[in-house]
Amino acid sequence: MDLPNVLGLLTFLIAMILAFIPILESVFALSRIKNQTQQGF
Repeated sequence: MDLPNVLGLLTFLIAMILAFIPILESVFALSRIKNQTQQGF
């Protein structure tokens, strides 16, 4: 494989991971809120 292709794949993977981090955080926050509401009631 050529070096530019590897760098392009790495940057693409990093961008995907950075895009997924806020989604995972929001999912964890939603699950926490659901657990708190269930425990509250």
